[in-house]
Amino acid sequence: GGGGGNISVWDVGGRSPTLMKTFAGHESRVRGMCTDSTGLYSIGGDKHVKSWDIERGAVSEFIAHDAIIVDCALSPSGLVTLGAEGLVKLWDSRAGSESARVSLPGGIPISCDVIVDQPHWLPVLIDTALCVYDVRKLNEIATFTNVRAQTRSSREASLSAVAFNPSGTRAALCDALGRVCGLTTTFISSRPS
Repeated sequence: GGGGGNISVWDVGGRSPTLMKTFAGHESRVRGMCTDSTGLYSIGGDKHVKSWDIERGAVSEFIAHDAIIVDCALSPSGLVTLGAEGLVKLWDSRAGSESARVSLPGGIPISCDVIVDQPHWLPVLIDTALCVYDVRKLNEIATFTNVRAQTRSSREASLSAVAFNPSGTRAALCDALGRVCGLTTTFISSRPS
């Protein structure tokens, strides 16, 4: 996905990548893409989610938020989108219908993802906290507030990146000044027994 809104498909199997196709994707910048065995989705500054078939192009699309869509992730419960207005939404992506939503606790939304070994856990990073939700109903599991969030300087408080180990038991948070802090969680597996 690119700044002009296009989606490009590349063959990376050879010695050098070869451009196979380019589709007109979004009316503004492509802000993210996510994929799994069920499909490929793109999000854009135009507030749309598009579902793609690599051979035919866009299959369906729907307006997901009232503001720019910041990020997306695919979970076992469906497509998750993170909007700049501070909402996380869970979608039945085939029907384009919203099945759950949660409001973030303030701050600027940055990213969302699914933890590899804990696919029902959705870490959502905002500039002042890391919030972890169970995507089955978008219930909050835990919130880790940046220890510097109480300072007067928004730059001091701003988080910029998060990374989890595959099992979701440890995380590293990076702030806007490049400082990294580590977290050890005491989560209990959310996998069904």
